[in-house]
Amino acid sequence: LKPALDRLARAAVVKLRREVVGANPRRFDESNAPPASDGRACIARNVNCGLGNRDTVYSQVSPFVRLSSARAMAIIVGVNHGAAKFATYSNLVVNEVRRRLGLVVLSDNTLANSRGVVEQLLGEARPELYVAIVSRDCATAAAVLPTPLDAAPCAEVPTTGWPSAPLDETLSIWERAYADVRTHVGPDVRLMVMPQMITAFDAVSVNPRFVSWG
Repeated sequence: LKPALDRLARAAVVKLRREVVGANPRRFDESNAPPASDGRACIARNVNCGLGNRDTVYSQVSPFVRLSSARAMAIIVGVNHGAAKFATYSNLVVNEVRRRLGLVVLSDNTLANSRGVVEQLLGEARPELYVAIVSRDCATAAAVLPTPLDAAPCAEVPTTGWPSAPLDETLSIWERAYADVRTHVGPDVRLMVMPQMITAFDAVSVNPRFVSWG
């Protein structure tokens, strides 16, 4: 799946650069990632690594990001681990970094709604892959994005109410893969294809880094 995911990320960047003036897309992946660990390693060392120590792998999409305007957005491309039968279910979640506050989530069923977007970008059906948008205003994101990216599922990050994050707060985006269907514990992170991020328009990357743990 990794070569297909790389092609998908490149296709999205090319689409933005060709068709949208001022998009300024920048692609990030796990190429500079430190070694990752999963729940099995934590259990073997009798260490509580935090979050779901046994049944979940949390993969941070690199880098952190600030979305300080309606046009700012992060485009995430990744593997739908639920659809790929590598996890019982999976999702994509947006957190506020300072308070470690969960803000909005896209389920694997919602991510599967990007099948048509993936097929148009790659020229072939790859139902295991997804494209998703993280934005402060999904209507604005759809209006400025070219086809087919404008049809990708969108996670709208609220600025008011509860939970919410002001425009100047730093956000982190995570994939969560729950319980390998064969082993019934968190998927083996060594076998997982990690998500990639494209920041566009007014999005600001913050402290680029990659973390994964179970």
